[in-house]
Amino acid sequence: MAISEERRERKNAYMKAYYQANKENTRAYYEANKDRASAYDKEYYQANKEKLTAYKKSYAQANREKIAADKKDYHEANREKIATASKEYRQTNKEKLAEYREANKEKITAYRKAYGRANPGKINAQTSKRRAAKIQRTPNWLTVDDYHAIRTLYETAAALTKSTGIEHHVDHIIPLRGKIVSGFHCPTNLQILTATENHNKYNKFTGEH
Repeated sequence: MAISEERRERKNAYMKAYYQANKENTRAYYEANKDRASAYDKEYYQANKEKLTAYKKSYAQANREKIAADKKDYHEANREKIATASKEYRQTNKEKLAEYREANKEKITAYRKAYGRANPGKINAQTSKRRAAKIQRTPNWLTVDDYHAIRTLYETAAALTKSTGIEHHVDHIIPLRGKIVSGFHCPTNLQILTATENHNKYNKFTGEH
């Protein structure tokens, strides 16, 4: 007989409360029986793969907003930790990642196109960052918060373009390659302008801003 949603919630609440009350003992038991627990989890998953997959899919659909909010909160609270872990993983798995990219070229290309259409602001931020890096105008003292601020500006410009129908750009107040003076690719040197304003400004700095 299938467990009702109400019984499942009660069971989950009980398990959560039990874990919170016995956190240290539970962790100690797991550490002492890690191999056994891992083997059991793997065996249980193989025996209930379809059931678990269906439940995860159903839960994800019913809690889409909550999951997205939790992910966002976690990322905001652990930005530096995530950035460091991501960098370390890329450095220690270069060959593995290269092999994966080679074996999944079409899949990766399709994903990037879809991601670009859904996230124009982030793509613009990444493109500008690469461009600035090439001409060595991205200072090495930028923090994770600085990069987050830069990305937010590009996302805001993209959102303004979508909501108003008027194209908006993120402009360098002091151009990266100005004739008189050159600026940095950093939050304090960025502003949002309409495409017309940006084009009229050209690639020069007059000291009026």
